[in-house]
Amino acid sequence: MKFFFLLFVTLVIGSYMQHCAGISIGLQYAVVIDAGSTSSKAVTYKFYMIYPSRRLVINNGESYKKVQPGLSSFCKNPTEGGKQIQKLLELVKKNIPAENLSTTPLILRGTGGMRNLPSDQAETILEEVRKIFSRSGFYIGENAAEILSGVDEGIFSWFTINFLLNRLGSKKTVAALDMGGASAQVTFTVKDKLKSQLPILSDHMYTVSIPNDKIDVFSTCYSDLGAETLRYAVFKYGAPNEATNLNSVCVHPSVRSTPFNYHTKSFTINGKSNGKSTIDFDACMDVVKKVTLNSIRTKPHTENQHEIFAFSGFFYRLWNIGLIDIEKGGEFTLNDILLNTKKACSTVDAKNSFLCLDLTYIYVLLHDGYGLDLDTKIQFHQNINGHVISWTLGCAYDQLIDISRIKM
Repeated sequence: MKFFFLLFVTLVIGSYMQHCAGISIGLQYAVVIDAGSTSSKAVTYKFYMIYPSRRLVINNGESYKKVQPGLSSFCKNPTEGGKQIQKLLELVKKNIPAENLSTTPLILRGTGGMRNLPSDQAETILEEVRKIFSRSGFYIGENAAEILSGVDEGIFSWFTINFLLNRLGSKKTVAALDMGGASAQVTFTVKDKLKSQLPILSDHMYTVSIPNDKIDVFSTCYSDLGAETLRYAVFKYGAPNEATNLNSVCVHPSVRSTPFNYHTKSFTINGKSNGKSTIDFDACMDVVKKVTLNSIRTKPHTENQHEIFAFSGFFYRLWNIGLIDIEKGGEFTLNDILLNTKKACSTVDAKNSFLCLDLTYIYVLLHDGYGLDLDTKIQFHQNINGHVISWTLGCAYDQLIDISRIKM
């Protein structure tokens, strides 16, 4: 209610000021397609653009449309990838008034799955997407369909969270921990005194434009530490390269022939017998640690100086076991997560055979990989003030500000 009241006041004042100082307010749409490793999801945002300050106020009611599989799976048939995006745009157009279509920027960014493709294959797919874009009727700017770097994905996510919390420009920005299917990102601001104490951070420092200011943030992407990529690495650990029927210590011994798909490959996963009636938790933890730590070259070190928000893959795994509400989220320490992980690994879940592995990975990544203490409190959310946490919001904001500069 507070948001709507502020928005109402903004609009009333804006309407009055139009006649007094040349200030105008217009409804502006933007569509961002997240071409992820498992799906392509289009998000349609609505903002109020306030001129001449070019300030953006987000409006409730963004819409989501999704198609599967991920765009990267069309590496051998890029034309079909273009057709899939065409179908997605047909769904998107139903949420945008016809008179607004030509002024609505359309952006596609390939994330982990597309980043992992050979560059020539990824570019061929993107060329098909650009053909579809060119005749879509949307506003198509330069670089409308590109690969999103892991760092930019992390920075846009950090921007989104702090924008929705109204903390941009304050000393209380939060650290953002994101995990998708292929990669994981960490982004947070660093106090000046710590920059000199930890020279390793300098290789991962970036200057980010925020409303009326600029700020330095640490951001890094772990390209092999997404949930699906980690599953694949654990399942293949110690197995011959050509093997497709795999046994895993992180799956309950009673589980047999559970299907698992990774990119264009198909596998069957079985629980590994261990003389117990449950998963050998210590053995599972050992494998997950080896795989995880092998992919971490730079530890974040100082993200625990902030309030920490974890979302996407982190959130949904805890939601799967009923720890958090889909709308309200929740706060837990790493010790809470460890206790619930052990509990999940001691039972068999016929609907989610890989839950023990996923939770063990979250604990290992946060504790051993990111260096968080057992008593560190972490906020797990997927929504803030009615808006889904996603890098796409930060990307939409950035694109609209750029367009408004061109128009000015």
